[in-house]
This record gives sequence, structure tokens and C-alpha cells, in this order.
Amino acid sequence: MTHLLLLGAGFSRNWGAPLAKAVNSSLLRDLHDDPVLERALRDQPFENVLPDFFKAGSGGDHRHQRLQTAVTALFDRINQSLRGRPFEFSNDRNNSVKEFLERFDAIFTLNQDLLFEIAYLPRFISLKWTAAEVPGMQSSYEQERPILDDPTKFTWRPNGQRSVSKRTQPYFKLHGSSNWKHETGDTVMIMGSAKASAIARFPVLQWYHEEFRTRLNQPGTKLMVIGYGFQDEHINQVILDSYRANGLQTYIVDPRGKDVLQPPGIEEAQIKWRREIQDIKLIGESLTPLSAIFGGDSFARGELMRFFD
Repeated sequence: MTHLLLLGAGFSRNWGAPLAKAVNSSLLRDLHDDPVLERALRDQPFENVLPDFFKAGSGGDHRHQRLQTAVTALFDRINQSLRGRPFEFSNDRNNSVKEFLERFDAIFTLNQDLLFEIAYLPRFISLKWTAAEVPGMQSSYEQERPILDDPTKFTWRPNGQRSVSKRTQPYFKLHGSSNWKHETGDTVMIMGSAKASAIARFPVLQWYHEEFRTRLNQPGTKLMVIGYGFQDEHINQVILDSYRANGLQTYIVDPRGKDVLQPPGIEEAQIKWRREIQDIKLIGESLTPLSAIFGGDSFARGELMRFFD
């Protein structure tokens, strides 16, 4: 039996990272003096705004650069905030988040913050694995090494490798990261509604998505999804295809539970409809926040751990 984990923004939210609405509010604080950017950030998520200005003419290039700079600065603030938070919610080892995460055969994330690089990867100790790694990437300090090791100061670049070391737990960042750089100097961070086509620009991300599809299609695979809103169709399609082809079983951890699969805004719609992703096989759901599950809610934790049975 293979156990895989897919993380979305709702996972990092347990440690204080913002969701999309809060991100827009923060960006407005920096960009409100530009009426075009201000209106765009009021009308749609920042991920969709960024690609809209990646074009010449009408100040598009200038606005894209301003928005990109503001997003980078925002992630720097988020990562510094995460660096100051304890990763565990309890001193009881039975409630350890790290030991829970170590049980997965691979971890995939759509998040671009550095929570794992700060709190999980550097102090990885496990009986099951010799190490945890970000496959195909290597890190280094761009400038002089800080007096104290600081994972937020690392820059990660592709190393050309396309394999996962034996007895190593892989951590795949499917949309890149706020501190990843391509050989060209471009930031490897995928945003916006055209993520699938943007991923094709970066071979390491193409490989990550091949790994995602391959591992989900292994017979007998279970997938736990934490904090992902099922709004990325290229991710949804892989999950749906894996269920149809090989019976993928999915467990959802989200305040909305299985309702997170519903079409956005369906609650207020007069005409109801279903999304194909709602047809996947669900083997459970948890509406309880991780901070409570691993903070002492023994019943919720016990129910969650049944995923591994």
C-alpha cells in the first residue's frame, strides 16, 4: 500500500501563513497607488492578476515587475513569520506532526512558502527514512552565509538529476517555490490560471508532475489531501484519472470536508451542477484543524491515523 500526501494553502495556514484573500489585502497595501493594480487585486485572486500584466504595452511590463516584487517581498515576510513559529502543537510525542508526515511515501505540495524547509527538512530524523529531500534541486547561499543557519536565505536551483535516492522521502513542490531560480535567473514559481502551460517552461516541474501522475496511478494507492481547495484543474485531472484507471482512494482534511469538491459558489447558485472531481472515491474526511488534531484532540487524531490502516 502506497500512502501519498498532497498539501495546499490550508496546510500552512495552521502555522499562520495567509490564505489568498489575506494575500490580496497585503499586496493592496503596497500597490494601492496604482489604480489599475488596485482594481485588479480587488476583483480577483493575486495569482490570476500576475500573468495579466506579463505583456508589453499599457504599462504591462512595469506593473508586472511591481507586482512580482511585491509578491516576493510578501513571501519573505511569510517565511520569516513561519521561522518564528514552533512546528509542533504539543510536547506529547504521540501528537507529533513530524512523525505523522514521516509515514508518507512521498509528499507533494502546491505551496510556495518555506515551512518544510524551515521546520521539517533540516532536522529530519526517522527510523523509516535516511533523509528527506527536494529531488532534482540543490540549495546554496547566494551571498555570504549568515552567522546562524537560516533556511530562508537559501536559493534553490535545478541540479539536472531526475531520480529519488533510496530510503529517502521525497518532497515535491509542484508549483515551484518562492526561493527557486532557473538557470536563466527566472523565479521558478507558477501562478495564475494557465499553470499547466507555465509548468512546461521548467523541466524539473515537468518531472515533478510526471512523478505525481505515476505515483498516484500505482495500484492500491491512498492519497491524503490537506488544505487544497481543488481549484487547479491540471491537478484535479490527475487525481480523477488515477481514480478511474487504478481506483485511487482519497481522504480529505479541510474545514469544508468533502464539500470542498463542489463547484465554487454553488451554495448561492439557483441551478446546481456537479464537477467530475466529485466522482472520486473518498475513504474519509476530517473537518478538524491540524492544530487541534495534533494539539491534543485524541479522537480526531485517531480517526485521521486510520488512513494508514
